[in-house]
Amino acid sequence: DMMAGIGPFAVPLTASRFNTENIVVHANDLNPCSYKYLDINKTKNKCQNLFTYNMDGREFIRHLVQPKKEQQNNNGNNDKETTPISNIDHVIMNLPATAPEFLDVFQEYPSSSKMPMIHVHCFGPKEYSTAEKEIIKRCEKALGRKILNPSIHVVRDIAPKKNMYCISFKLPVSKSKTETAAVNNDDKNNNAPSLSNNNNTDNEKEKQKCHSLDNTDENNNDESSSSNKRRKIEEEGH
Repeated sequence: DMMAGIGPFAVPLTASRFNTENIVVHANDLNPCSYKYLDINKTKNKCQNLFTYNMDGREFIRHLVQPKKEQQNNNGNNDKETTPISNIDHVIMNLPATAPEFLDVFQEYPSSSKMPMIHVHCFGPKEYSTAEKEIIKRCEKALGRKILNPSIHVVRDIAPKKNMYCISFKLPVSKSKTETAAVNNDDKNNNAPSLSNNNNTDNEKEKQKCHSLDNTDENNNDESSSSNKRRKIEEEGH
């Protein structure tokens, strides 16, 4: 749980009276006050296998999959987790305003035969088809990979023109930097003017310019010819 708050997901999943499947949850929140009450809720609900953290969301994921050497925390105790976690099943990202942008950390996620399911909460417009396109676009841009078979549902109504949504998908296997760059450049390529169209436009302009010059030359030649004829008639009259 990358953005756990006070534990609306983490606590029920691990509370002693509910956790019959021996679920293990790692819950993190950057806000010290939220972290404080996350720990209080953990104690009051007798949560089993709930590990809490007060870190930046991206650093939290790096810590789990690429942990540092054992360090002492502020209380003088060793950190609870120092071994890489290789079997993460689900990642919850409940920070609707900016959660999709945090997906960029998963560009560093080690590939394996069992990739986790990602659940991202975010805001979007009321119109479902429009929201679907916007949400997938935001997630793929941050992730740097194409998302396959995403599932999107409305969580709740937020405002007259806004809903909260949740998009769930299996994290794609990491790709090369070249492929990642290609995904991030999709929008630029789609929005960029066509080179052939530019060339066609330039060619048309050039043709019009040449045509205009040709007309100018013809007019000049006609004027010159008329002037010569008048001069000849005048000479014959004299």
